[in-house]
Amino acid sequence: MNRGVLQTFRSLRCTPWTHIRRNISHQTNQDTLMSNPFSIQNLQMIRESESKFRIPNFISFDGFDTLYSPRESVPLQYFKISSEEFGISKSLQSIESEFGTVYKQLSHQFPNYGKGSEEIQDTGAWWSELIIRLYDLDRSDPKTKLICDRLLEHFSGKEAYQVYDDVIPTLTKLKLFGIKLVLSSNSDERVRLILDNLGLSKFFESDDIFLSYELETSKPNRLFFDKVSESIFQANYEFSLKSNNEVKIQYLENCWHVGDNYDEDFLGAIRSGWNGILLDRHYTSDFFKHNPNKKKSYDGCFTEKSLDDRDTSSNDYMIVANNRIVLTRLSQLLDIFELSLETK
Repeated sequence: MNRGVLQTFRSLRCTPWTHIRRNISHQTNQDTLMSNPFSIQNLQMIRESESKFRIPNFISFDGFDTLYSPRESVPLQYFKISSEEFGISKSLQSIESEFGTVYKQLSHQFPNYGKGSEEIQDTGAWWSELIIRLYDLDRSDPKTKLICDRLLEHFSGKEAYQVYDDVIPTLTKLKLFGIKLVLSSNSDERVRLILDNLGLSKFFESDDIFLSYELETSKPNRLFFDKVSESIFQANYEFSLKSNNEVKIQYLENCWHVGDNYDEDFLGAIRSGWNGILLDRHYTSDFFKHNPNKKKSYDGCFTEKSLDDRDTSSNDYMIVANNRIVLTRLSQLLDIFELSLETK
C-alpha cells in the first residue's frame, strides 16, 4: 500500500479520544503484562498502555450468556416439555448427565451442526437427531417429529431465553453514538431467529452477524476473528486488510470483542490482535477471585505479578491493560468510552 493510501486510512480511523474514569483499576506496567497476538510463542510485550480510548472501529458481542441467557437451565426446559407435554418419563437427572455427552458425540460425528453432511439436511435436522438420541425415540413414530418440532420451536425465542436487563439500553446508546455493533457467535444460523424473537436483531445489520456455522471456523481460532475484521474492513474501506500488515495492526488495535467465555472470547480476541473484554457478571473469574492454583490458566497472557498486584478493591470492573478489560455489567461499556446514558 502506498503512503497516500495509508494516510487516507489513518485519517478515516481518527476520532476524538476520551478519558477513562479515575475510579477504574488501570495497570500499565510493561514488566508485568505480556502478550504478542501475532506470535504463537506469546513472547513480545504488549503495545504501550494508554490513558485514553478512541471510539472503536466496531464492538463485537458474543450472544449466549452475554446478551441473553436461558430462563431456566436447558436440561430443565427439556425435562418440563418432554414430561409435561408428551408424557416421557426420562428424569431430569438423566437429561442433565446425558445431554453434554450426546451433544459431543453428535458434534464429532457431524461437525458444524452437520453442514455439508449427506445425512443431515439442515441444522434443524441436527438438533432433531440430538433429541432422538437423548430420549431414545422411535424414528418411525409420528410422535417423534412432534416432540422435535416442539423443542426446536421452544428454543428459538422468548419462551426459552431472556435478555439481560442492561443489554437493550446499552446497545441503544452505542447505536445512538454511531458505534458499529457486530455479533460473533459459535452457533448455527438459528441464532438469527433467536435475535429476531428477542428483539435484538435491530441492533445488528444482517451482514454484521458472524456465526461459526457460516464461517466454518469458531472462536477462539484466530481465523474466525480475522474473517470478521476482514469483512467489516472491506465493507468500509474497499480494500483488503491483508494488503498491509501495519494497517492491519493499527486497525485491529481499535476492534473490540465482548463475551463471557475466558478462552473463546477474551483470549481469542486478544491473541487475534483485538481488544478483549471479559463480561464476568457473577464475579466468578480469577480476576475477582484470587486463586494461586489457577494462574497457569492464563496461558502466557499475564505474569504472576500482574495477577498478584492487581487492584480489585472496587469489586466492580477493571482495565487490566489497554487491550484487555473485565466488566461485570454490559452498561459499563458506556463508562469505558464515556458515553452517558443521560446525554446525547
